[in-house]
Amino acid sequence: MAALGTAYESHVGFSTTALAEVLTRPPTRVLLLGLGTVGGGVYRRLAALPENFRVVGVFVRSRARARQEGLVQEFVETDESALPPLEFDVVVDALPGFEPSARLVTAFLTRRIHVVTANKAVIAQAGPTLSQLASRHQVSLRYSATVGGRAPMIETVRRLAANGEITSLTAILSGTCNYVLERCDADVRLLDALREAQALGYAEADASEDLSGRDTARKLRVLARHAFGREVDALTIEGIEDDALERHLSDVSAGQTLRLIGTATEVSLGRLEAHVRLEWIGADHVLSRIGREWNALAITLASGETIVVTGRGAGRWPTTEAVIADLFELRREGQLRMKEK
Repeated sequence: MAALGTAYESHVGFSTTALAEVLTRPPTRVLLLGLGTVGGGVYRRLAALPENFRVVGVFVRSRARARQEGLVQEFVETDESALPPLEFDVVVDALPGFEPSARLVTAFLTRRIHVVTANKAVIAQAGPTLSQLASRHQVSLRYSATVGGRAPMIETVRRLAANGEITSLTAILSGTCNYVLERCDADVRLLDALREAQALGYAEADASEDLSGRDTARKLRVLARHAFGREVDALTIEGIEDDALERHLSDVSAGQTLRLIGTATEVSLGRLEAHVRLEWIGADHVLSRIGREWNALAITLASGETIVVTGRGAGRWPTTEAVIADLFELRREGQLRMKEK
């Protein structure tokens, strides 16, 4: 949600207030795919909202994770073929990696079932195709949780792109990397900084996607798609490998901080270029105050104005809350089942 004095806002509704018939919605039946860092958080939040949501099944690769969350084993499926007979209104995709997530999301959209996903790999690689599929079958595909954690980055970019020309995006899109780099800047070794981030829940057990820059690149692709209405023509990636990090740390200047920055800009002849790389930024940089696990996006308009969106980006709960927000939006828009009282 936007805070007082920010240049962006959360839209709750645009219609005129009017009395309406009293309607009640039964709990939305949810099929949850994945029970890892995000999936486990989503399950706990849904379980705490029984008047709004009821999880009717969970798909996991291993039942061990389900036991850790205290789920009844009859409630858990490890076989994809067992999912279609279940009765549910919406699918929440919290699986890691491109497959089997892409295959399952495609199948559910084809069956006219709404999907809310937090899977960055799927949306970065197949987002346009899946959105077209959802539109063709008149269902929703929501993916606010794929970028920015709690910060409404996709929503803000969409609104600004509709109202005026966006010329560039500059962003910190990995709370994991931001925390690690801040600690390395304080003379903490990379491996030790990563272990701290993992202990705090800011990094996955396997943080290679974040540290390589691939996670930031996927998010940047999604944002650029909404900002410029097309795909990036060229994207270069430099992550936080030991050699690159040591090289940058040896070039430190007073008053600067090292950050992993993603940038997308339209260059000559309408070419859209993007890069993810380590950069030293000074106190006058628009993202200079972004620390710890926070994310930020600076959107520059043709008018010269820059809009900055910030929010916690790493950890279980920021992403979980973005998923829950998408689910509530579906209910508010009346796309999920209801009955008259």
